[in-house]
Amino acid sequence: MREYKFRGISIETLVGDDQWLYGFGVHEVAYVEGRKEYWLNTESGTYMVDPETVGQYTGKKDEEKNEIFDGDKLYAPGNLDADLQYVGTVEWDDNDNRWEVASFHGRFEYIPDGCFVRGSRWDNPDLLEGGYE
Repeated sequence: MREYKFRGISIETLVGDDQWLYGFGVHEVAYVEGRKEYWLNTESGTYMVDPETVGQYTGKKDEEKNEIFDGDKLYAPGNLDADLQYVGTVEWDDNDNRWEVASFHGRFEYIPDGCFVRGSRWDNPDLLEGGYE
């Protein structure tokens, strides 16, 4: 059975600004005061999160057993040169109905084995600037 987990950055001072929250469901509230609200259900309650940061768990873990979520930045070893490390962002592909990793040089068709989570597009937006190491 597949696990459905979500995460998002809290925008409530009650929890703490810029704090990642993890939960089991997200629901959208109709536009309130001209903006869309997203609420994340967690074990300790329901909290408002930044809609841009909401991501779903892919069902996969990296080499260090970290769960991989939509929006995570992954490092993966190069297939021709083990010293070359590629970096890309996990995204859902609506056309192929699967999780893929987008990078500056194209798309991996899957989340590669041997990869490592190194932040997210929100925590480390500059990781993709160089494309690879």
